[in-house]
Amino acid sequence: MELSSYDQASIASALQNRYALFLAQETFSVSGESDQSVAALTITLAKRDQSKRHDIFGRFFFAENPTKTPQEAFDLLLDLIDGYLKEHFESDRDVHLPLNWTGFVFQACTIQLREEEMRPLLDQEADRLLGDADSE
Repeated sequence: MELSSYDQASIASALQNRYALFLAQETFSVSGESDQSVAALTITLAKRDQSKRHDIFGRFFFAENPTKTPQEAFDLLLDLIDGYLKEHFESDRDVHLPLNWTGFVFQACTIQLREEEMRPLLDQEADRLLGDADSE
């Protein structure tokens, strides 16, 4: 099961509105999918010029939380990530999640989160320069 495009757009719009005062030319996007073993949710905050991207990944294993449905798993993932985003923005972006998967107990369920920050334009420029150096 994949989050519908309507749900993805609705969640992204709600986050955009909730955190509008903290955003600087940035937009949210959301994707999520679930199978019999895991529900996964990714929330991305990206600069409009694509110079910076902040991905927040969450996963919910049904074996560890057997009484939950995929929709309940997505709701829990979103609530936990939303709580992190609130802390992140209110701390002037000083609060971060671990880079490696880390378990959190939230509403009596175990959920794993991690984050990644990238600078796509710098990565592209580095690749270009390294490519130029390799061809010499």
